[in-house]
Amino acid sequence: MMALRRFIITIRNHSIGIALLIGTIVTFALAFSAWNALLPDSMTGWERLSQAAYLSLRAFVFGDEYAGIGLQALGIAEADGTSTALQSQLHIARWTGAFVALGAILKAALTVFREPLIRVQAIMRAGHAVVFGDSLIARKFAEDWATIRKRAVTHHAHEAEHKWDGVLTLPRNARLNARLTLNSLRWADRIVISESSEAATIETALEAARQRPGTPTFAIVRDPWLAEHVHHAIEHKGEAGEQGDLLITVSEHSASARAVLHRHPAYLLAERAGHGRVHILIAGFGGLGEALVRDLLHTNLVSFLDRPMITVLDLQAPRKSKIFALRYPGLADHYDISFIECDAAAVDEAACARLVERLERAPLNAAYVTTGEQAPPLAVALALQEQARRQGLFEAPIFIAARDGAGLPVRPGGADFQPCELAAFGSWSEINSAGGLLDREPDQLAREVHETYLKFEAAGEASVPWPRLQERFRNSNRRAVAHTHAKLASLGFDISPLIRNRPIATTRPVVATGETLFRNATEFMNIARLEHERWNADRLVDGWRYGPTRDDLKRTHPNLVSFDELPPDIAAYDIRLVARLADWVRTSKDGIMRSARFSTPPPERGEDREALKAAGIDLDEIGNCSVV
Repeated sequence: MMALRRFIITIRNHSIGIALLIGTIVTFALAFSAWNALLPDSMTGWERLSQAAYLSLRAFVFGDEYAGIGLQALGIAEADGTSTALQSQLHIARWTGAFVALGAILKAALTVFREPLIRVQAIMRAGHAVVFGDSLIARKFAEDWATIRKRAVTHHAHEAEHKWDGVLTLPRNARLNARLTLNSLRWADRIVISESSEAATIETALEAARQRPGTPTFAIVRDPWLAEHVHHAIEHKGEAGEQGDLLITVSEHSASARAVLHRHPAYLLAERAGHGRVHILIAGFGGLGEALVRDLLHTNLVSFLDRPMITVLDLQAPRKSKIFALRYPGLADHYDISFIECDAAAVDEAACARLVERLERAPLNAAYVTTGEQAPPLAVALALQEQARRQGLFEAPIFIAARDGAGLPVRPGGADFQPCELAAFGSWSEINSAGGLLDREPDQLAREVHETYLKFEAAGEASVPWPRLQERFRNSNRRAVAHTHAKLASLGFDISPLIRNRPIATTRPVVATGETLFRNATEFMNIARLEHERWNADRLVDGWRYGPTRDDLKRTHPNLVSFDELPPDIAAYDIRLVARLADWVRTSKDGIMRSARFSTPPPERGEDREALKAAGIDLDEIGNCSVV
């Protein structure tokens, strides 16, 4: 299908040239056959053929031979029916030749003046996307933006492999402030940057954000850790001016992880299987495996399951576990993460024994094959599937990282899988969607969360407009949005309609009219405890650890403890944050409803009612959501 679409687009892009070629062939064929029949019998052999060819070519230069007087001058009679039919051929050739000649002149003029026309087009465009870089994801975004969003793309590249419809390719200039480059940015809807190296991507993105601070700018990198930590450089650049910028750093791996965990939440798989905690297996631990760990903790923590377990199978497990511990020094103290040294395609006896021991503690809910270039993911997944079935290790679905889908059918979102079923994830369209690259309003939900925060918190580091908000606070808002489904699931809502056939949400979640978000104080406080657990995970993933005092340089924080250990004033902050959820979630008759098994709220505890009162929260005032 993709090859057919490329063929069609190629035909469309060269339609003028193809039409001129067809017109040339038709004109010459008609004229040559007519002249060959009409020329005097005295002309024979090569003389006749060359004269017919010469007269045929005259059709393209408006020759007199195609007018009546020209025919008479050649001594051609118009007496019988045959010559009349041949004359009709000449008349057709005369007009097609004229159109071909004019078309060729116009095409030549367009070629000669192509550069000035491109400059004019670059200047006059509005509402388009500007793409920098020759990477594959840059081209895939350009393709999706042009074909899915039906909007124009200006692509600054050293070479253009595919001339997609709606894509204007401009020669890449090393200087971002070159006139043509700046002109193409003037009225752009967004800027997307994915260079050949991540360092070049960040450098170009920082400069683009400086040049166009009011335009959403996406910097696409692969490493999820780098995507999160580059904000230090971004904040340093942003301090010079008061306007701020709209720079967003997107990890390709994080977008893949976000997509699969959004469509097939690990907590939903665990709940459907009747398990008490999430337990995932990652086969092959690289950037994507790391992104899965990060996003699992950002988006899949729920109140009705214990803390998740993560098991990693990798041939270089000792080395990679050390790197992981250096990047996330406090994570292992809070979550059960184990690295097992083995080949995921052929788990040896010792490794299998360790795996079985972990599976006895918590059954597996999902396996993710992320071997990438180390080994073919599909082959590894098939081998893992065979071993799991033969030895009865697990029945969880096996997700395969495959940009092209690995030939597997596209599965709707949800938790309905056959035992050890294979499913692909991480397609280019999923990455573009989960990364927010195609959103009509980038960061719309995160902005709304921040605006809600500003209504209640007038002071503090984060009490500034979004463009001037530090990147770490922006990321915090984005993660809060990403965790919304898990909060709704923890409140008993059936989120299946939100994930079945939809991409990552770009609008507020909607619950059914008549549903009360928090039915009693204990249900509310369960979500407050969950929010603090999410905040803990957020800090731990960002490299923080517990410390008796806060130290931003050493990244230690005294609040990295359980909710019940927090001072009352800090606990009140989490409580107020959850209270704002009711102002953000909307209601509609078509909204989601609670599952049958959550139809009855948990018994209310007196201490929970007192905690709300101490935080200044009246549950009766926040029970209902806003109406759509």
